[in-house]
Amino acid sequence: MATRHNSHIKCSQVNLQHSRAATHNLLQLMFTEKTEITFVQEPYLYQNKPKGITSGYRTYTHGEGKSRAAIIISNDTINAFFITQFSDNDTVLLEIHKGHVYMDYKESIVNNLQTLEKILEFTEGAKLIMAMDSNARSTIWHDATTNNRGKMLEEFVASNQPHIINEDSPRRTFQSTRGSSNIYLTIVSNSILADIKDWEISEEESASNHNILKYIIKFENDKTKKQTTCKETCKNLNKPKSKVKGRSVPWWTDALKIMRKRTNALRRLYQKTKNNNDLRESRKNQCTVAKTAYQAAIRKEKTNSWKQHCTSPSPTNPWNVVYKLASGKTRNKATITTL
Repeated sequence: MATRHNSHIKCSQVNLQHSRAATHNLLQLMFTEKTEITFVQEPYLYQNKPKGITSGYRTYTHGEGKSRAAIIISNDTINAFFITQFSDNDTVLLEIHKGHVYMDYKESIVNNLQTLEKILEFTEGAKLIMAMDSNARSTIWHDATTNNRGKMLEEFVASNQPHIINEDSPRRTFQSTRGSSNIYLTIVSNSILADIKDWEISEEESASNHNILKYIIKFENDKTKKQTTCKETCKNLNKPKSKVKGRSVPWWTDALKIMRKRTNALRRLYQKTKNNNDLRESRKNQCTVAKTAYQAAIRKEKTNSWKQHCTSPSPTNPWNVVYKLASGKTRNKATITTL
């Protein structure tokens, strides 16, 4: 685990379903909630690479094909080392030992479990977090049923002894018009289990069928607990604070903020309706209509902003960012990786 000046890291997980609107919604939430690390499945792609993420954030993916897993880090004081030998299109492993896995429901889970076993062997004794879109259902992680993939993942967890920290909740990690399930998991090693706090399925609209998971990694050690002298206390107070880089989505409007709050309110109302099937179905339809309108509004504001940006070149520099993007002259940040 990398050395940290602050005592906690705010994390989130979400499947964006390759949606541009869901990506912009996520970036706005990361800014407003000061989220430092986000584990993403099915990111929005262009030419098989994640797009739409602010350049102030670091985005980690691996493989030449269609990337289905990514890790976004907004805090530049977090040191990350890319473990490429255990990363591919569906898996990203970073040191600060945080793993991120996508399991395609169309493919056998056996290959995914073999990859996880290798990661557990490689990180033995280290603090490991695996943010996983398992496409596996089990009552053990508070789903309504258990499928074959869930049984196999249950056996894997029982034999390798990691911990699934998903908690029971009135909300589900996956919610669509076809149904709901808890297939989105947070799995941790024993050494970091006590450091994970406040795990929850967020009430915030994700603009995706997958809800956002949130939790905090808190750090404590004996040295911190024993700092009692004036000199040590002053030194502790003078430590630099962590910085979350980037800014809110610049074209985000008050109207979008209001639409997101309304969508959240309609979803909560739908989820609380249990005993009246007709009313529940009516509120479900209202929620779906509001969510669709919210996603369309995000796309519209983004398009209008881009058009305005393209038609407003700098009077002092005609070779602006539009020219650089078109000519492929934008610079990407170097990523420290294994050989």
